Amino acid sequence: MHMNFIKKTLLLSLAISLSPIAEAATPSWTPKAGSQLSFISRSNGKPTGTLVFDFTQSGDRIVERRVEHLELSRMLLKAAMDQTLESTWRGQTLESFTSSTIVKSTVKDSNESLKVTRLANGKLSATTQDSSHELDAEAWPLTLTSRSFVSHSPVFDLTKGKIITVNGVSKGFEPITADGVTQNCERVETKATQDKTSTDVVLWYDSIGRLCAMRYPTVMGTVDYIRTSVK
Repeated sequence: MHMNFIKKTLLLSLAISLSPIAEAATPSWTPKAGSQLSFISRSNGKPTGTLVFDFTQSGDRIVERRVEHLELSRMLLKAAMDQTLESTWRGQTLESFTSSTIVKSTVKDSNESLKVTRLANGKLSATTQDSSHELDAEAWPLTLTSRSFVSHSPVFDLTKGKIITVNGVSKGFEPITADGVTQNCERVETKATQDKTSTDVVLWYDSIGRLCAMRYPTVMGTVDYIRTSVK
């Protein structure tokens, strides 16, 4: 099993952007300073990691910090990922974005970084260790925090700054466990495609539009994220 396949599977699953999909009644949550969403992840019933979103104020901007640790294993194969990103927003406009993604596995390790800045012409410039390219002025990075990503376009992944095509359908509300209690959340089934590779991902949003759970498949098994607390 080649490392680039393992790495691509891990990173694509994290790069699920939400371009326009079916409209639903769920409102779009706007995070404020002090907001926080915390998740645990599981695969085959076993803990695999944590994911935390924190929001702080910086002048008239909101800064979102997303930190994830994920460990997966299957037979003799093991892989771990640590990813940290920070995005700065002025209202609904992205001002800047940075990410660091470190993958360690029994096959090969990797360390990737991405920096997105706004140019004088209003467009965004995405730079990795290997290349740089421009993005549309309205582009957003994947964060998955709120239902607003469902209706926004374009969106880009967290490691390369490349656009992902996503098609999805709202399946209505259903009871799931989030924050330690049962609550009704909207189920949105999506298909994300990048570089001719597609991944089916299920997202759930609570009644005010905050991410409350998600599920995606990997070569090492399906990973479920469950929200454990919210501020």
